[in-house]
Amino acid sequence: MEIYRTSEGFEAFIDGKSAGYIVLDIGGDEVRANGSSHSITRMGKSAAPAGYDDVVTIPSTVTVPELRGRGVGSALVKAAVDFAESEGLAVHPVCPFVVSWLEKHPEVTVRVV
Repeated sequence: MEIYRTSEGFEAFIDGKSAGYIVLDIGGDEVRANGSSHSITRMGKSAAPAGYDDVVTIPSTVTVPELRGRGVGSALVKAAVDFAESEGLAVHPVCPFVVSWLEKHPEVTVRVV
């Protein structure tokens, strides 16, 4: 599996085919995935909690249905968390999968808000 940074977050590939993606809001604009497509709608509102400028909000993680259970979602969350840590950002998990992943990985030291 290969993970690449995109303008919207990160995308995973298996055997050269897209396996899923994770959306990151770094600039304060709320972002929302439209169904299962890769298109992003910018809503023009802050998605981060009030008073937090150094936060990456994670509203969505999407895995191609036939590839679920192969660790794609976990790899994407790990990439997003590692990115946040390297940039000195806290994580605001909105996506239920991300919340669950963080609860299952207490060794992760990223600040969660």
